Amino acid sequence: MNPTFRYGVLCLLILWCSACSKSPQQKEADFIKRGQAQLAKKDYSRALLEFRNAGNVMPGDAEPYYQTGLVYLETRSLPEAVAAFRKATEADPKHTGAQIKLAELMTMSRDKEAVNQAADKLNELLKNAPDDPEIADYLAVAELRTGSPQDAANRLQDILKKNPGHLQTAFGLAQLKLRQKDLKGAEEVLTSALDSNPNSIEANLALAQFYVVTQKLDIAKVRVNRAIQLSPQNINALAMLAAIQIAEKRLDDADRTFKQIAALPDPKYRSMHAIFLAQTGKREEALAEFEKLAKAVPDDAKVRDRLVRLYVALNKTTEAQNLLNTAVKKNSKDIDALFQRSLVELRIGKTADAEASLKAILAISPNLPRVHFALAGLYRSLNRSVDERSELIESLHLEPNFVQARVELAHNYLASNDAKSALELLNQTPAAQRNVLPVVVERNWALLGTGNTKELKEVLARAPKTNPPPDLSLQDALVRLKDKDYIGARIAAQDVLRVRPTDARAALVLADSYGAQGDAPKGLQRLQEIASANPKSAALQQLLGDWYANAGKLAEARKAFESAKLDSAGFVQADLALARLDRREKRIDEARQRLTALVSADPKNISALIMLADLEEEAGNRAQALIRYKAAVALDPKNISALNNIAYETAVENPDEALKMASQAAELAPDDARIQDTLAWVFYKKGLYLQAEKYLKVALQKTPPKEPNAQYQYHLGKTYLKSGETAEGQKLLASALKQNPDLARTEANW
Repeated sequence: MNPTFRYGVLCLLILWCSACSKSPQQKEADFIKRGQAQLAKKDYSRALLEFRNAGNVMPGDAEPYYQTGLVYLETRSLPEAVAAFRKATEADPKHTGAQIKLAELMTMSRDKEAVNQAADKLNELLKNAPDDPEIADYLAVAELRTGSPQDAANRLQDILKKNPGHLQTAFGLAQLKLRQKDLKGAEEVLTSALDSNPNSIEANLALAQFYVVTQKLDIAKVRVNRAIQLSPQNINALAMLAAIQIAEKRLDDADRTFKQIAALPDPKYRSMHAIFLAQTGKREEALAEFEKLAKAVPDDAKVRDRLVRLYVALNKTTEAQNLLNTAVKKNSKDIDALFQRSLVELRIGKTADAEASLKAILAISPNLPRVHFALAGLYRSLNRSVDERSELIESLHLEPNFVQARVELAHNYLASNDAKSALELLNQTPAAQRNVLPVVVERNWALLGTGNTKELKEVLARAPKTNPPPDLSLQDALVRLKDKDYIGARIAAQDVLRVRPTDARAALVLADSYGAQGDAPKGLQRLQEIASANPKSAALQQLLGDWYANAGKLAEARKAFESAKLDSAGFVQADLALARLDRREKRIDEARQRLTALVSADPKNISALIMLADLEEEAGNRAQALIRYKAAVALDPKNISALNNIAYETAVENPDEALKMASQAAELAPDDARIQDTLAWVFYKKGLYLQAEKYLKVALQKTPPKEPNAQYQYHLGKTYLKSGETAEGQKLLASALKQNPDLARTEANW
């Protein structure tokens, strides 16, 4: 064997044996040391890997968890940081660092009980380390959060007496005094901190920030320039200088400062000058600079992202697509490029391409909540509510704290008349998100949908009395309308329309308030006025068309629906309304053509499928009708109308299958008289007339007072005849035919 080779092998063996001889504690220390070095370099993924390795060699030790928590703090991943610090304290209840950090995070909670627990823990820690300013600082924050500002101020002042140079305490006390509008006191605290730390960049900048807030820009500049003198490349100092220059309208000076920022070694600042140009109206210059940057650093996703946004803002979507297509061609797994491309495609109406781009991302990485959420939004724009719901459910499953996904999913349930599911979903909202306005608003809609107006009124009573959010005013209007407080309903609806002049729901409440008092013409007149003032609102034109149709003014209704189509390309609701109008005016071929076109453009348009099926059923094309109804159920297994119609159509050939479908529909809508009638029809065809009688009686009970029930009377009369109750049957048939003589022809199958 070659002696040199033999020597090399020997060295490797020595090194390997040396590594093997290390204890688990030594290996852990090495991993932690390397992880801390990566954290200092802001290489967070590698730092996490090193700390994970440390935890693997010493699974019961707290330190790897603690170090992991520090990484998550740096990346602002607060839930993960809390989890890591909790594990550290579970592994070692005496790990002071983990206890302090966990308490610090708890002081930020919106949950008052969590803040109280943090205060208790910090008090306990302070007993063991009474001179620790960090613990005292966090305890002061907890006291402030729990409504004891004077206790917090006293504590911070005590810390400063013991540690006059402790900047964090000085900054906290100054902020507290600012909150109490004690400007002089805040200035004295910050000036004293600077006197104790004359060469501190942070102390200079804190005092500068105070002078910016109090509009003393000349003094602020002195402190900022001193900070820059101490550290010429300090990003916070340069950014504050630029902000002062912008406030003083010295844009040329600000331009030079942003060039300095863009030239800093950290690549995340390289776009700052171009962003400044874009924000000050020099968009073409900004574009040129972004294009130059994109060529110089083609792999910088943030530069590309900003360039694409600027292309889109300048309506240069072709250039945006070309840039993103090039990126995807270079790397077919570039998720950021694929996602941005989908947004551009969606913007220019290429929904199929956008869907393909989003699905390409999920093929690479299926567990991305934002991608499922974006796909849900795309499906919503196409009226594919079932697909939208599926993506929202997945998005929320992957990220239970994704509040937008939760709100949109609740909205989807409500749009499908499933208020119960919406309320259950919103009741599961994490505690920290329950008072977020979109959650409150959507939950109110769910309360209204489930008929729980008592709780809804309690929530609305807590809303601000002056300038309440428009959605809460709208809900107030609806509750008042339900309670027959028509004047109150009008006032609340008008409050909404002042803020949102095209809000069709508020306009509907306003019109309905007159209709409920027997003055429908006045309601129609108010709608005409609102729609006339907002002629480009498709939703208002659609609403006006509906009211014209209800008033029997079919020509005016058609004009309004056509206007809605013109105002909003792809406004499917207008086409559906026109098809209903065609059907009402016996223009069956036109209705069929219109609906067929809608289904051809979007085979998943459930409303169009059901309307087309209804047309086929009326024309006697039962086979075609069933195909359409079944297509609708395949898309939405809970579609009540489709389930009910399939049951009715299949009762003769397959009553068992029909019973299954009708029972499913009845479970979803137990108060729907039509479904009770269908169940009766199924039992009628099975020869179980007493069962049929039971369901028909329920149908008659559940028919609203003002709705005609002659059809159900006729069916019950026929059923009585079959069960031998001839006199009662003849009596009901006579009553039904008196109301509607045509029933003998239309209900000949009974």
